[in-house]
Amino acid sequence: MVIEYIRYKVEPSQRESLLAAYAQAAAQLDASPYCLAYELTECEEEAGQFMLRIEWTVVVK
Repeated sequence: MVIEYIRYKVEPSQRESLLAAYAQAAAQLDASPYCLAYELTECEEEAGQFMLRIEWTVVVK
């Protein structure tokens, strides 16, 4: 299993755009046979800081 972490820093005005884009990307992750799980979290202490964690079965190139 491979764990991928992606950090996002967006302006507070871009928060809703990021969440909308993530909703679209989530559909692709759900459809992938290689994706086991994923989670997008938002930092409570710093507005606009997000962390995406994805669990993959293998590294796909």
